[in-house]
Amino acid sequence: MEYLLLSLIIAVAIVSYLSHRRDMKLLCSVSSPTRGTKAERKLIIKMLKKGVHPKAIFHDLYLKRKSGSYSQIDLVVATPQGLVVIEVGWLFRSERQRYWTQILNYGKEKYRLVLQPDYAECRSHKSIERTVDTVCSALHLQHCVV
Repeated sequence: MEYLLLSLIIAVAIVSYLSHRRDMKLLCSVSSPTRGTKAERKLIIKMLKKGVHPKAIFHDLYLKRKSGSYSQIDLVVATPQGLVVIEVGWLFRSERQRYWTQILNYGKEKYRLVLQPDYAECRSHKSIERTVDTVCSALHLQHCVV
């Protein structure tokens, strides 16, 4: 009985190690294993397992603003329909607000929307929403901001 239990524990440890090693190999095809948050890295691994090509995923991008400061984007995924920008974390915004509020471990940050489309115009682009919904449901994301 003791040998059976010990064998089972060793088997679980080996399977866990091999799974982690496979995930790290996938992650390294896109980004560094130490870059970004754990949630971002898990999302990249999930996208790769779902068949998204590694060259279509851009992780932890920095864009230079006119003021000289930088803005950071967690993930951008290139699809045949266009670019999907993913910000990992809690974001709060209504349709008519010019800012998003992101809740982080160390506090809140506000982001100004670069483009502020008309609410009615956004709702008229059903194909864009369907594309984003398809990507989000394929990746099992709970919330996607259009």
